[in-house]
Amino acid sequence: MKTVEEYKQNNFPVIPCYANDRKPIGKEWEEGKHDFEPGNNIGLHLLEHIDIDVDNPVCHKFLKIIRTKGCAIYGRKSNPESHLLFKGQLEYKKFLMHESFKPYFSKYRKGKTILEIRSGKGFQSIAPGSVLENEEVRWDNYIEPKEYPGDLEKYSKRITDINGNCSRSRRSDKTFI
Repeated sequence: MKTVEEYKQNNFPVIPCYANDRKPIGKEWEEGKHDFEPGNNIGLHLLEHIDIDVDNPVCHKFLKIIRTKGCAIYGRKSNPESHLLFKGQLEYKKFLMHESFKPYFSKYRKGKTILEIRSGKGFQSIAPGSVLENEEVRWDNYIEPKEYPGDLEKYSKRITDINGNCSRSRRSDKTFI
C-alpha cells in the first residue's frame, strides 16, 4: 500500500497532510473533512492502530522480538523500521532519556526521545507513500497489523529502561521512572 486509494480499499482511515510535512490539512482533520490533492502526504489516523515510533537509533537493536509479533513495519532510508504498526489502542506515551544523558543524545535528531506510543483519535503518523524531509516513507515489511500478544506498554517501558534512566511524559504530566 502506498496510495490513498489502496489505504481506503483496506479500510485504513487516512487524512491529507501537507506535502513533505507531518501536519494535517485543516483544523477539522480528525473528522476527515478534507479531500486529498496530488502531492499531499498520507496521514494514518490511528483510530484502530498503535504506532510505536522509534526515535532513538540505539533503541532499534532492542526491538527484534517485538518486530516478530504481528506488526507492519515502515520508515525512511535514514531511519528504517522506525514505525511498528499494530492493531488496537493504547494511551499515548512518550519515553524520554533523563537530562543527565544529554551528552549521549544531543546529536540525535529527536534529542532525548526514545520512542512514542501513538494511538487513538487525534493521533496520526505519516504513512508509506508520503515524503518527509525529501525522503520516501516506505514499507520495510508490510503484513496486516495484528494485536500485540501481550502488554505492549510494559514491553516498551522495558525497552526504554534498557536505554538508560529515563523519564516518561504524558501530554498532561511528567513522572520519573
